[in-house]
Amino acid sequence: MYCSQCGKEIADDSKFCNECGCPVSKQNEQQVVEKEVVKNASPKKNKETRKKIKLWHIIVAAAAVITIIVSCIVLPKVFSRYDWSEVKLSSVLPEPESKWGDLSSNEKDYLYLYVHRTSLDEYNSYVATCKDEGFNIEAETEDASYIAFNADGYKLSLYYYESDKKMTINVDAPMEMKTIQWATSNIASLLPTPASTLGYIERNDEKGFSIYLGNTSFSEYNTYVSECESKGFTVDFQKQEKSFSAKNSDGYQLNVQYNGCNVIYISIIEPQRTLDLSFCSIGSEFEFSVYIDDSWELDVEKGQTKTCNVVLGMGEHTIKVRSDDDWDMYDNYVLTVSKDEKIDFDVNCTQKGIKIDLSGELNIEYEKEDVATQSETPEKNNSSESTSNSKLITAKKAKSVVEELLEEDLEASIKITKLYFDEEKQGCYVEFKANNTADAAAVHLSTGKIDYKSEFNYYSEEAKRLRAQTPINEQKLHECNQKILNSSYAEWSFSITVIENDRDASKNGWEKIK
Repeated sequence: MYCSQCGKEIADDSKFCNECGCPVSKQNEQQVVEKEVVKNASPKKNKETRKKIKLWHIIVAAAAVITIIVSCIVLPKVFSRYDWSEVKLSSVLPEPESKWGDLSSNEKDYLYLYVHRTSLDEYNSYVATCKDEGFNIEAETEDASYIAFNADGYKLSLYYYESDKKMTINVDAPMEMKTIQWATSNIASLLPTPASTLGYIERNDEKGFSIYLGNTSFSEYNTYVSECESKGFTVDFQKQEKSFSAKNSDGYQLNVQYNGCNVIYISIIEPQRTLDLSFCSIGSEFEFSVYIDDSWELDVEKGQTKTCNVVLGMGEHTIKVRSDDDWDMYDNYVLTVSKDEKIDFDVNCTQKGIKIDLSGELNIEYEKEDVATQSETPEKNNSSESTSNSKLITAKKAKSVVEELLEEDLEASIKITKLYFDEEKQGCYVEFKANNTADAAAVHLSTGKIDYKSEFNYYSEEAKRLRAQTPINEQKLHECNQKILNSSYAEWSFSITVIENDRDASKNGWEKIK
């Protein structure tokens, strides 16, 4: 007979189906029903009835297969083990009870650990142990989280996820600070001078000033906020327990935060203006990309009009439009920002070149040589042929080589978004995006098959802070990059510039890539 659950044939003396385990008693009931149906059917319908029963078996079997597949997908994940002795900050905090987990980041100044197979009682027990071992300063407790400092300034963040039976452990080492003198720049002079002289200056120029300040208690933080208000920072203010933001009458934006453990963060930037920028692709044959101060803003397809809302500081900013068909073809527009306004641009992108201007002022009947490329026209000598060949290599050879390199181990997980030839460096500038952290890191670390120089473009404030405080040291910078790669505050858009190490060989700069 056949199993009524999965459709597999089973022996008459079996008590269970060997395939799905269904009891034979149920099989017999099903078989009796089927035999009665066949027996009572007319001769003409008998064959048809048997076909229907056979079809039913097939449907049941298919449903069983689908059930097995779905069950495999939703089965609990098989977790790996971590070795606590390998945790670089293991001396700072107690060891969790569960040994199942993943070390997302393991640095001497930063730890992020997923601990699986952890019950709520085990989580609460671990929180209590951390309190006993000193993580009880400025503690913040909620139903599924615990955040506190210890006496040495280490910050511990614990989170529990009931549905996954998972706990995360995050430890930040205290920031290294030194004795500083308050900045004398015009923008810094708008602020009151704090009492503490221990800190780390993150930025100091005429457009902005920011600093991490130590030895500043929570009450001293509140006193400093009151002094800022006395200095005129009372416009559009927002005040919460541990943060304060406001503008002065000239539009300078101030932010003050109490980060905990006697550390505050102070930041002031120049007046900002809000702009609505519109880009109309009139008569264009190709798509183009828009950059503002070398930062990508949006892509515009041919025949489209797209807008973007940006906040920029006062003064000059460069808007660049680059053809997606030929990356060596672009045009710049210098925009002077002085107020909030809406500005419309016309862009023409054809085989002749690309041009941007204010709406209504663009003359599309221009000559090819006027806008063929932003680069200078090479002199008519022996080097002109080399330059021309390099550009041909860029458009075809270089792209295929880089794509082959990225796809060799990572297949479709990496997508190249921009690629063009840098004549000054005699190198190939590549921007690409990764589907996940691991692949992004793999590209950065595995591209050594050819000589390269890499630049990571991070946009979060935390990432900028980490890089700003890192000493100019190759190993330190590498560790910082790894930390950000494994963090949750990196945005995965970065670039590689492939160059020759020997600058004297720039004339043949593409030979190795070819």
